Amino acid sequence: MSAEALARRPIVATVSSSVSCPNNYVMRTSANPSAIVADMRQAVRFIRQHAGEYGVDPNRIGVFGSSAGGQLALLLGTTADSGDPSASDAVLRESSRVAAVVAYFPPVGSE
Repeated sequence: MSAEALARRPIVATVSSSVSCPNNYVMRTSANPSAIVADMRQAVRFIRQHAGEYGVDPNRIGVFGSSAGGQLALLLGTTADSGDPSASDAVLRESSRVAAVVAYFPPVGSE
């Protein structure tokens, strides 16, 4: 499905080759989850900053993940922020908030 077709729908998934964003999955046992979520926030900010180039509605960005990706999607959806209005980098001034989160069988627990 093209970015233009997705943009006409209520929600647009962000990490997709259809909007020319890398979709690389690397399993790392030593990765710092905080650093991964920070990278995800930066990706959302970048896509929002360049939404016009990608043909994406910046108010309809959502994330989807399954398994470990579902857990990361949940973390992004619950820890996003509005951006830093005083940042010198225009991308950092953008919000990392998403309009929707779909987490398919994420590993979560009460411990």
